[in-house]
Amino acid sequence: MFLLHVRSHAEARRDIAAGWPTRIVSLVPLPGCLGPHHLALNTGDICGLPQDALARAAAHLGRVLDFTRPLTGGDWLLVHCQAGISRSPAMAIAICVQYGMAPRQAFGHVRAACPEMDPDWRILQAADAHFGLRGELSALDDAPADAWDGDAA
Repeated sequence: MFLLHVRSHAEARRDIAAGWPTRIVSLVPLPGCLGPHHLALNTGDICGLPQDALARAAAHLGRVLDFTRPLTGGDWLLVHCQAGISRSPAMAIAICVQYGMAPRQAFGHVRAACPEMDPDWRILQAADAHFGLRGELSALDDAPADAWDGDAA
């Protein structure tokens, strides 16, 4: 499985300067495109009417999953948003599910990379719908952290 960093904007800039990632998912504006291995989305804090917010989350999720589909075990994936606590962990969880992790395992894996995470519920709901999980990810968001598998990232 690829290596994963879930970071804030400031931490992401340090990782990028150090040459750490082979692929980057930016969920907030990052000055300039860093090439074909960089997906830059301006997700903002997804807000608005519930249906609009969920539709926007689903659209962003689809782009991220398409972009990360070709990851290999040799990739180093950096996913970042402004604070690195809400949007980026939620997207990272969805990416892990895309790569075959069960929802609990994905939560635990991302939590190991980002212990202070509080995943964005709209992105989790969009991922539930995308993967046909019938609310499993959303339910885990409400569960105590010790209910998640503690898989190291």
